[in-house]
Amino acid sequence: MDTHVARGSYSQVTLATLLLIIFCMGLFFAPERAQAINLAACPIGTHTANWSPGVTNTAKPTDVLTTSNWGPCVLPAFPQVVSASSIQSFQAPLSCQSLLLQTSNVVWIITWNDGVTSTYTFNTSFNTVGGLITAVLGTGTITDGRFKNAIAVSTFELGNIQATLNNSCSTTGGVNGVSGLSTLVITP
Repeated sequence: MDTHVARGSYSQVTLATLLLIIFCMGLFFAPERAQAINLAACPIGTHTANWSPGVTNTAKPTDVLTTSNWGPCVLPAFPQVVSASSIQSFQAPLSCQSLLLQTSNVVWIITWNDGVTSTYTFNTSFNTVGGLITAVLGTGTITDGRFKNAIAVSTFELGNIQATLNNSCSTTGGVNGVSGLSTLVITP
């Protein structure tokens, strides 16, 4: 009888130890998993920038129209939201050289397909490979609206923007625009 009680206690201790190990493993891995969850992920999108008149080596007032469309998007807290867009229009004195400068405090309004907006304030930088620009990165925060205070990162792969500028900036018409792929990720 005593042997049976000891065996039962051993099984309970083993089970309790196993459960404790599983629980601790969950605590160990849970923070990393929580950080990996995106508030919004739009891995597929397009971006177009148009300049009128075309941008040349000489700075002049230029009308700028940028359009980004993302989708399908995944927003775990808002499963009905599947796409987003941003259209910005402004005038600035531009030249081909100023297009390649890092820009700070850019503000875009992102409109989700349910009509709710996010104000995205970001700085741009460039990814380069072998001295050639391969992508424009926008890194910033959502300063108002849906996901306020969250971190946001956008990428714009605009073909070989540097070659386009090198080939067309010295022409009379200049560069009228660029387009390519875009992504948008928003994290806590």
